[in-house]
Amino acid sequence: MVHYFDNNATTAVVPEAVAAMEPYFRADFGNPSSPHILARRPALAVASARASLAELAGVAPDQLVFTSGGTEGNALAVWGWLRSGGLRDEVVVSAVEHASVLAWHERLAEAGYTVRVAPVVRSGALDLAALAGLIGPRTALVSVMLANNETGVVYPVKKIAEWAHAAGARMHTDAAQAIGRIPVHLAALGVDAATGCAHKMHGPKGVGFLYLRDAAGWRSGLMGGGQEFGRRPGTEPVSLIAGFGAAADQASAWLRARGDVAMAERRDAFEAWVVASVPGASVIGRGEPRLPNTSLLWLPGRETEVVLAALDMAGVACSSGSACASGAHEPSHVLAAMGWAAARGAVVRISAGRMTTDEDYAALREAFTAVLARLPQGS
Repeated sequence: MVHYFDNNATTAVVPEAVAAMEPYFRADFGNPSSPHILARRPALAVASARASLAELAGVAPDQLVFTSGGTEGNALAVWGWLRSGGLRDEVVVSAVEHASVLAWHERLAEAGYTVRVAPVVRSGALDLAALAGLIGPRTALVSVMLANNETGVVYPVKKIAEWAHAAGARMHTDAAQAIGRIPVHLAALGVDAATGCAHKMHGPKGVGFLYLRDAAGWRSGLMGGGQEFGRRPGTEPVSLIAGFGAAADQASAWLRARGDVAMAERRDAFEAWVVASVPGASVIGRGEPRLPNTSLLWLPGRETEVVLAALDMAGVACSSGSACASGAHEPSHVLAAMGWAAARGAVVRISAGRMTTDEDYAALREAFTAVLARLPQGS
């Protein structure tokens, strides 16, 4: 049996989402934009899923556009606002954004934009004073994620959006890791655009969303038909969208029952055990506001790949922050930005999901005990 602790990479699809998808592969296969009877149920499924996701995200249904996932959503958000023109030629991002935002540096530079990168401190928190100083009269767009995928640290996006708007800039947040894990009300955050994807919240891969508070001035980079209010052309993948809607319903119910609180309690208990049981171990980001499912562990004097391989053989699936004591691989940009790149030790990311049980955590502790006993510091 494998005990799965890599939910920030992807999650298992809940049975309700699988059941919701099945009809649209078979009897209800029609194109939701068609005018006949076989299109009616698919069209209703898309509308229902949009309403479910809107409830989860705290927005109006017509503010949501379905996409193929977070990467496409981020691209549409960034270029959609910048394509509107104007004299502003600066973009502000954090140093720990997802690659689908940071990778736009070169393309933005080619288009004449200056990208200003806000630093973070060693705990993973944003250097807010530095970030505020980067936002000015030439800022066109500020993009800061709602929660980091490696550390789980949650950022004060509402405050940052206020700073952006005070300077006359737009605000985008990548909310993929946060939606469905903590209560999120995108409208209350005041952001102009937000993105997310289903497979981070126990829905299917290949579908996500783009939230636009007000589409006036935003220009899609895609041309085609009039689907998704004309903002994201292309025939909707009805089955995936239906699964997304079902996953959103399950996430809403879980949050109403305060499943996030119980999840955080399990995480905290495990982290306390690690710190007490492993000499020199620490939890990166501990003390900062974090997602309830994420623990980024620092294990001094060990090799990341060796620890991960041993845990894998012990039946525990998890991942790393990509900082390697051997120097054979580059550290992740997140850890490098936080100042952990030169430290010698293993980085292990433990990310739970809604299906993670007390028994899974017990197996995780048992595996850690056995693995670290075989891999003492300096091995």
